[in-house]
Amino acid sequence: MPKLYSNKSLLEAVRYILILFVIFFSVFPVVILVLYSLRPYQEIISIPTTILPRRLILDNYIEIGKKIDVLRMTLNSVIVAGTITVSTLFLGTLAGYAFAKYNFKGKEPVFLLIISKLMIPQIVLVIPWLYMIARLGLMDNLSAVILPNLTGAWTIFFMRQYISQLPDDYFDSARVDGASELDIFFRIILPLIKPAVSTVIIINFLWGWNEFLWPMLVLTSKENFLLSIGVAYVKYSGGVLTEGTVNYAMLAAISLIYALPILLSYMILARQFVQSIVLSGLKR
Repeated sequence: MPKLYSNKSLLEAVRYILILFVIFFSVFPVVILVLYSLRPYQEIISIPTTILPRRLILDNYIEIGKKIDVLRMTLNSVIVAGTITVSTLFLGTLAGYAFAKYNFKGKEPVFLLIISKLMIPQIVLVIPWLYMIARLGLMDNLSAVILPNLTGAWTIFFMRQYISQLPDDYFDSARVDGASELDIFFRIILPLIKPAVSTVIIINFLWGWNEFLWPMLVLTSKENFLLSIGVAYVKYSGGVLTEGTVNYAMLAAISLIYALPILLSYMILARQFVQSIVLSGLKR
């Protein structure tokens, strides 16, 4: 028995050590990012360098504010990512519900056709998207970024898998009581899939927030630039001190600004996000 307890204690110790290593390597880059954003550029490139700054400054954030309109770019990114998230959540959940609980002609071929979009790289779709956006007269408009992303194949697939696990008895009982299909969707399905909704919000907001290639092609004025373009501007233009040298202090500052909304959204919805991942692997 003592030997058994000794082995268990050893396994627990190894487990906690591994957890501490994972936490350290997850948090350490964020700490470095914060410290680099608060120290002078010359101190970062000095040899030997130090992890802790000799003095803390806010000059990098002030300089970024002079080079780009951070508030305007952040607002544009919030509008784009928020609209994409809400649209994808609503349309993707409706489609997922239809594919999970309805039987109609061509259901499986249509679903496979939608899922096949996941196999197509975005770069392949750029030319037809550009043609359509130009014909619609939406170039240099935030709606040009939003329109091709109004719904997503991944959201439809994820919601179909999640909703298919819900017992049909709930829906049959509601129909017997005279509930319409919209009543069933809003009053029964949505409350039951809150963890999945949180996951869809986080993932789609992240995708919308990180849009870079497509906005670079369709947006031409600084007033419509997204914050992702602002990060590239600071790195390749606004943050260049001399030819071939990047101001890593300013780059760290703008990167921290860029990452904060995603970190905050995950912290708010983290519990339900993890719960949805766990439940999506369970079978009825």
